[in-house]
Amino acid sequence: MQSFIVSFIVSACRYSLYAVLNHSGQTNSGHYTACIRFGPGCWCLCDDQKIVPVSVDYVLTTDAYVLLYHKNILAVRS
Repeated sequence: MQSFIVSFIVSACRYSLYAVLNHSGQTNSGHYTACIRFGPGCWCLCDDQKIVPVSVDYVLTTDAYVLLYHKNILAVRS
């Protein structure tokens, strides 16, 4: 039975950016927005009452306050 069991060894981790939180205004007040990735190359700007598609270039040029990453574990068969 052991020959039919495939084990995985964690070899490395990669991280994918999935959200960028933005802040505009002063340190004690202001406005927050978020750019969230909904799929490969598909980003949306979430701003209070609206969600609109935006380009990757838009995401990369915003005033980022917090970056959120998803951990991708790469496994190698042994």
